[in-house]
Amino acid sequence: METEKKSEKNPDVLHYKAGDKVFIENAPFRFRHDVKGEFGCVEARGFVDTNRFDFRFELKDKNASRIKNEGITLVRLNKNGSNRAIRIYQSGDVGNVHYLLTSRTGRCFADVLKDLHNLEPYVYTHIVRETFLSIQEIHEVNCAHFDIQPSSFSLSANTPSMIVFSGFTATVRLKLVQDYDKEKKVRIAQPNRFTSRRQHKGQRLGIADDFESWIYMIYEVVHDKKLEWATATNNLEMLYKKWLFLKEYTAPPINKDAEKKIRYMIDVIWSCNAYNTADVDGVLSALIKEWYDTSYQNGKKMPWEK
Repeated sequence: METEKKSEKNPDVLHYKAGDKVFIENAPFRFRHDVKGEFGCVEARGFVDTNRFDFRFELKDKNASRIKNEGITLVRLNKNGSNRAIRIYQSGDVGNVHYLLTSRTGRCFADVLKDLHNLEPYVYTHIVRETFLSIQEIHEVNCAHFDIQPSSFSLSANTPSMIVFSGFTATVRLKLVQDYDKEKKVRIAQPNRFTSRRQHKGQRLGIADDFESWIYMIYEVVHDKKLEWATATNNLEMLYKKWLFLKEYTAPPINKDAEKKIRYMIDVIWSCNAYNTADVDGVLSALIKEWYDTSYQNGKKMPWEK
């Protein structure tokens, strides 16, 4: 992984220094960055075969669950035959952290987007399609991601044009619809500009929340600007602006076709509930395919591949 993922709390708690030799299951590795904090991901390289991996770690604690959550989700995706999912090579404990040793991911997509501006239609429709395909794979294993935002994605290390999920700390397996009300509230560190309206209130529905967060992200990608509530500090203000955005979406006609597509996708997502997710998924899939096919430019690389 090219970008070190920072821990949420206690960023100064050092477990291993960059370059130190650390034995994991009797095999020596060294880390590209310091392994520090409560939770994170750094690149690990073997001393013998020099293969590179992602070392995902979490401080041992009675409430530690993020690494376990990531591991369970990745196992489900791989068992389902996903060709986009990260592979797990080892898992366990080393020192005072739980860890997963996984296949490498490329650059964090949030960092990629910082370098991209005024995207051509063939680029942003590619991003729309790639991120949606990754979300579909999560839903196919009866899970919801609950943290759709650019930093949850990365470029594929082997296929740079492919955008894949690299973080699953909030992913939850969905149960029967009638059991939703009995479930615990979803774990949310802090509502952000991509968080669904329900998650602001500590609630969850599932697939509908993922679609809502995804359309917020796609709006920023297509328009090359942050959402209106990006700087809002009041939770209720942010919640109201999100509701207004979905209910009364209007935007400058930078690209009339793109605006029509986004408006239609918002309408479809607005109608999503626990009982019609398959229909909503089908409609979005068809719309995205048509949008992508009409914008595709054969042989033209993505800007981040150049």
